[in-house]
Amino acid sequence: MTRYDTVAGLVLGAHLICGGGCKKVEPAPEALDRLFPYFFTQIDEGTDEDLAYGIRELHRVMQVEDVEDVMDGSISTLNRTDLEVVGMGSKNPGDAAGVYLVKRFDCSLAQLEAILSHKNQDELYEGVYDRYSRTYTSSKDAYLSREAMDLTWDLEYDATIVGKSYTSQVKGKLRRVRDLGAEESPFGSFLVSRAYIPRPAQFESGSTRLDQDYQIEMYYSASGGEILHAYGVWREADFGGGIDSDSEGSQRLLLNSMADWDDDTERLCAEGRP
Repeated sequence: MTRYDTVAGLVLGAHLICGGGCKKVEPAPEALDRLFPYFFTQIDEGTDEDLAYGIRELHRVMQVEDVEDVMDGSISTLNRTDLEVVGMGSKNPGDAAGVYLVKRFDCSLAQLEAILSHKNQDELYEGVYDRYSRTYTSSKDAYLSREAMDLTWDLEYDATIVGKSYTSQVKGKLRRVRDLGAEESPFGSFLVSRAYIPRPAQFESGSTRLDQDYQIEMYYSASGGEILHAYGVWREADFGGGIDSDSEGSQRLLLNSMADWDDDTERLCAEGRP
């Protein structure tokens, strides 16, 4: 995920199988489903007008005013054309199961942007990483001064999942879309962020695998001083013991961890960090 850029926030243990105690992972409505791959590619290829159209559609199809807490479920897999945008067209996207989250949290867009663009995410989200190293591949100064409207980085991190240590690399991007006026940008300026792993994670031992991970996030200002966050993740992983990213139990725990991350972000906003 672009804020935590990793699977490290997904804590799996002996309770991985939820059984009947988990909320069911229902498919997204078709109109919402199609918007996640749209933003995944348009963050690179789209104009501000294209992305603003996507935000208006997102707001419309989600019936956002009815989203009081969390809306989540599964989404369709990406296709090879989607993956070609990030140079991953040789992968089989059908092996990466998709989930989505829509959640509101209290924060200003400016404060959120400071959090997302902070170099040392491990200082903000403590206890997630064993090691975290983000290197900017574009100028952060140019981004913050609005000379450039996107910020890119490479990340390498170590973390532990299911008691197993691993190393992974991530390519991340944050794009700010300017306010195009009341008609095209009824919610003002907004943010789109994407992250993906260019190669499988390296586990120290065992059969645990994380072979594909693609993430897209959209943030815009909703009513009441809140941020509306729409978040899509496609993942191909095998945690052993017959549990993989196609498992409803692991998808539910992933969705819960995504919601928890927004709660942590809301806390950081309240504290005025970073």
